[in-house]
Amino acid sequence: MSECRQAHRVSSLRKPILSRLTDMDRSRLLVESLIHAAEAHHVRGADDVASLIARVAATVARRRNTGAYAIESLETLLLSMSRRLSHSSEGFVNTQVGTGRLRPTVLHIMTGAFAAGGHTRLVTRWIEFHEAARSSLVITEPANPEPPGQLAEAVSAAGGRILRLGGTIADRALALRSLAHDADTLVLSIHEDDIVPSLALAAAAWRPPTVVVNHADHVFWVGASVADVVASLRPSGQELATRRRGIMANRSMQMPIPIRSFPRRASRERARVAIGLHGDHRLLLTVGQAYKFAPVNGRHLIEALGPILEAPDVRLVAIGPTENDEPWVAARNRYGDRVQAIGMRPDIDPFMDAADVYLDSYPIPSITAALDAGALGLPVVSLSPDGEWWPDVAVEDDPALVDHVLIDVARYRERVGELVRSASTRAAAGRSIQLRIDEVHGSQAWLRSLDRVLDAARDAASMRSTSVWRPAGKPGLQDVLLAEFIAAHDKRPDLRFTPEEGFHGRRTQMAAVNQKLTRIDSLILESASPAEAAYRDAIRTARSLSPARLRLRTGRWSRS
Repeated sequence: MSECRQAHRVSSLRKPILSRLTDMDRSRLLVESLIHAAEAHHVRGADDVASLIARVAATVARRRNTGAYAIESLETLLLSMSRRLSHSSEGFVNTQVGTGRLRPTVLHIMTGAFAAGGHTRLVTRWIEFHEAARSSLVITEPANPEPPGQLAEAVSAAGGRILRLGGTIADRALALRSLAHDADTLVLSIHEDDIVPSLALAAAAWRPPTVVVNHADHVFWVGASVADVVASLRPSGQELATRRRGIMANRSMQMPIPIRSFPRRASRERARVAIGLHGDHRLLLTVGQAYKFAPVNGRHLIEALGPILEAPDVRLVAIGPTENDEPWVAARNRYGDRVQAIGMRPDIDPFMDAADVYLDSYPIPSITAALDAGALGLPVVSLSPDGEWWPDVAVEDDPALVDHVLIDVARYRERVGELVRSASTRAAAGRSIQLRIDEVHGSQAWLRSLDRVLDAARDAASMRSTSVWRPAGKPGLQDVLLAEFIAAHDKRPDLRFTPEEGFHGRRTQMAAVNQKLTRIDSLILESASPAEAAYRDAIRTARSLSPARLRLRTGRWSRS
């Protein structure tokens, strides 16, 4: 980036940046405090407690931007804890995964597989496209629901099994270590704060080639130190993995998202009736998690569309956010039923079939949803007017979609208006993007890319003893900007532990830890200032999880 553009970015955002830098400093200190507490328990041999606190540290680092995309002290702690895991049969799951060797065996590892969202679809299609492999799936989080039907069917068709780990974090790590031993390749598509794979694999020098899917490329995640290859799904994610996560260039690779092109499952007319849409209206559809639509510096999708929504024959439906989220509250008050935010749905096919135009989420794009819409033959329009200063990973840069990204709001409105008015324009745009998506993301292109990734993973696995992972880079302007939507729009529930996660059902001990973590979490979400007593109390609360204040003696918690 030129010095002139960089200076413009800094000048235009000076005051917000100062505020967000403070947010990052505050979050970093909290994460460091939690890691120190986990280290203290680990030194004293209480790894059941250390693992719980380490997981919380990873969750806080994900939810509250610290400016780090990988933390060496946390990875080092997990490696040390991994070395302590015994090779006993406790936690072992005898599944016979990988036996026979008639086909290469691939073990896909997920924290949870939910019916909604692109994450599960990515794993499902990976298994479907990789027909040469016997693919099984491991779910590391026992509290998560059963995988949806399409994923289960893909695993069954591949000759594999779905396995759910249970017990404490250590139990699950031991079981996963045993399972990994029988696989030819491991593919990690885990949640950002899932430490179970790291505990299972970090000290397992014999583990098979391991691919970590960089599906959350714009945030912190654990597991960088166990990756033989980090497979990013777009150029900006790959660049960030190399520049900031410390992934060596020969282990940081890009591969397309597997996408199938197919006709609509129902006619537009039948689909519109199925979703309750009557009359000859033009349906604009957008899909994405609620935070991807949350206003940033006053900019959001409703504002960008402007007068298009005033037309009485135009409807906008958003799947993901609800009417209680902004900017949808104000939109409903202004436009009534013409704008609807209906929350996340497990089956969005009827809405895709009924839609006339697909709008990528904004300010943050939803790549998989946009690709799915384009593969169906829907015209897709994406807006990235902040390209001069917005972080690269918050801009739509998928190779199949770049020609449909507009940087000017006026041109964006003009293009959407053209598509709303002309059926022939919609049809031509839909055919064009459908062909391009098949060229970039179709099965043949994806399999060629997979071969390159697996070859690189095998090469890297053969040289593990000579390679040392280290995080790279320091927080910069883009990290500060990312804090705007990572921190401000995360409204998920408090950090809590369940009986399945630790202490072997000792609920009194878990209640004590949960009480303290809830206090930490509330202060994090309230964004207490370092100058405030509340923030200092948060640091003290985090540190009180160490043996200096709270320790395990003969199976019971006691105050020192």
